[in-house]
Amino acid sequence: MRRFLILILFCSGSALAANVASWRTSMTQTPLPSNGCFQVTYPKTQWQKVQCTAAPEVAMLPAQAIIGGPNNDTAASTGSISWAQGLFPSVTGLKSEKDVAVKKGVGTRPDEPNTYSLQLNTKPFATPACNGCNGWQQFIYHSGTDVILIEYWLLHYSQCASGWKPANGSCMMNSVAVKIPPQPLQNLGQLILTGLSTASSDTVILFTPDNTLRAMQAASVLGLGNGKWTNAEFGVFGEGGG
Repeated sequence: MRRFLILILFCSGSALAANVASWRTSMTQTPLPSNGCFQVTYPKTQWQKVQCTAAPEVAMLPAQAIIGGPNNDTAASTGSISWAQGLFPSVTGLKSEKDVAVKKGVGTRPDEPNTYSLQLNTKPFATPACNGCNGWQQFIYHSGTDVILIEYWLLHYSQCASGWKPANGSCMMNSVAVKIPPQPLQNLGQLILTGLSTASSDTVILFTPDNTLRAMQAASVLGLGNGKWTNAEFGVFGEGGG
């Protein structure tokens, strides 16, 4: 007769959360194998390539106020920033959110729940991508299409070259995107948005409650990683288009 020894291991919720947090930090700091779209789920430690998708044709227009003002959630550095991470350490009293009905052509559209974006934004900076204008870069989760992407801007610049789209007196361009499972706003306290920038590439990463990191890396467009990133703004915004 064969005898089997069965070991059942229990991991408390707090211990699991600590393990996931440690894993998340490690994987966020692990370079992606190449430009493109990737994902990894705890406890795996190898980024897996996934299909990229087209980004939405929506402009995340700059706010009227300059970021870094007294009422904005920003972090500033006396030197340059290579990565920044936005999260809400605690969320209380959050029940629902909706995009209120607005005029759109003829008639109105209904209120839309869970219509928002998470944005990790830079401060405008001098960029070699245009002559005499400032660049602006956003690392974004867009709930309307359930993707993460990077959006690039040439502010107050009208000479939009091929690949750039005129928007509000400026030029904007979107990277490719990665599909994300729908994230109702009730998940806000569990979403972590990370932006990274080097001299050659920019990366956006989102952590979701299924203990998965999804990432997109693209070649640098504005030269943000060349010592240009000094301020980071994080917040919940509308889904774009003004």
